[in-house]
Amino acid sequence: MPRRAARPNAPASSHSSGDGRREKAHERVGKLERSLVRFASDFCAFDTSNPPGRSYKACCEFLQNKLETLGMATKLYRVPKTEQAKLTPGLDDFPRYNLVARWDVGAAKTLHFTGHYDVVPATSGWKTDPFSPLLKGVSSTHAAPRT
Repeated sequence: MPRRAARPNAPASSHSSGDGRREKAHERVGKLERSLVRFASDFCAFDTSNPPGRSYKACCEFLQNKLETLGMATKLYRVPKTEQAKLTPGLDDFPRYNLVARWDVGAAKTLHFTGHYDVVPATSGWKTDPFSPLLKGVSSTHAAPRT
């Protein structure tokens, strides 16, 4: 009978972390924490509110740069104007873009991941600018300086 995978939040059994993989992963994430927080903060700063469809190209270019630094081949596609006119009439000043990235590692199988980067418009009631990410309740050592 096949074994089921452990639940993500289940306590570790003595044999599951005996080789130290979990500890190594925590150590690695700890070392990357500042850069991960900086990346998330910079990414969340793009106002990609839809409608109307702001900052799509700048956001895609930001992601494209990051993916290329990770060794992925990328291509940025603009949705053709005629197609966009059908899908989002009256929003010609806000072109739509799609970013495709490939990470060829020579594997026999491929994983396809898709996501979106637009957000619904911010409503009233915000105490801070929703597109100026702010860390609260953590020490300043978690945030990498903006460059």
